[in-house]
Amino acid sequence: MIFLSALYTLVISPLELLFEVIFTIANRLIGNEGLAIIFLSLAVNFLVLPLYKRADELQAEERDIQLKMAPMVKHIKSTFKGDERFMMLQEYYRINNYKPIYALRSSFSLLLQIPFFIAAYNLLSGMQSLQGMQFGPIADLGKEDAMFMIGSFPVNILPILMTLINVVSGIIYTKGHPVKEKVQVYGLAAVFLVLLYRSPSGLVFYWLLNNVFSLVKNVFYKLKDPKKVLSIVLAIAGLVLLIPTLIRTDLDARQKFLLAAGCILLALPLVTGLLKGKIRTNTKEEVVDRGGFIAGAVLMALITGLLIPASVINASATEFIDVTSTYNPALYILNSLLMSSGCFVLWGSVFYFL
Repeated sequence: MIFLSALYTLVISPLELLFEVIFTIANRLIGNEGLAIIFLSLAVNFLVLPLYKRADELQAEERDIQLKMAPMVKHIKSTFKGDERFMMLQEYYRINNYKPIYALRSSFSLLLQIPFFIAAYNLLSGMQSLQGMQFGPIADLGKEDAMFMIGSFPVNILPILMTLINVVSGIIYTKGHPVKEKVQVYGLAAVFLVLLYRSPSGLVFYWLLNNVFSLVKNVFYKLKDPKKVLSIVLAIAGLVLLIPTLIRTDLDARQKFLLAAGCILLALPLVTGLLKGKIRTNTKEEVVDRGGFIAGAVLMALITGLLIPASVINASATEFIDVTSTYNPALYILNSLLMSSGCFVLWGSVFYFL
């Protein structure tokens, strides 16, 4: 249990902290929990978009390698048996600079989704601020939507809609892919339906938005120039949203300013894309200093997770004493160090190297 708790703090807690910070800031600025969930979904999806793009590239590379080696692998398996088959396969993999562990690359996108899902589930399923909050047709973001009842059984529309969007997105994404990948995608959609069917509607609404984003992403990936099309669509959406934002009378000046700023930001990709062709870019290959990054990440983890908390406790140790429950402050420092290591070393490295 101690090992699992430490692993959770290292991997999941930094994502929970990120989600909570984004949601809290958005909710304070917008003043609506439903809109804050939409902002959280958009912010997280745009943040991890480079990761999923790289994961898709790794999957494509693995798929191409498997197709290239498939005839010879099939021949070896049908011709040889036992240790001889094993040795022949190992030699063939060595010739092609391939290792069986590389097959995990085909599941890399799934492996990325798991920690983000756990973090969102633990945060939104227990968030007290969502209790009793209505958003559009959703009566209570803190409970299952239960749009209508069949006898005593609640029919939750959001999980069903989420699954349908997930299936449509999977059909587009896995077109021309092996059956194994299709089964993986559709099986994952079924798992999410079972896990989230009785979950609070705020959590399901968040994951529904993620699936919509994934569907749009998969559609754009099929286009000839997805970046250009996406920038045009975002600019048009920003213009369309800007007009009602300026003319609405139920918004105060702060809300109008924030929404208008968001609409203008939607047009930035198109503007920067147009300016990019007019500005001379440096084609010099960038030097990647991996050692420097790792050293910097470890240093930041030690400063924020070890040195600062230890200094605070040392400055006023009595404030950390609870006479009703003895708790070693060293455990707090250990927890803080794990959290910082997860933020800077683990997830920092994931973003940096991918």
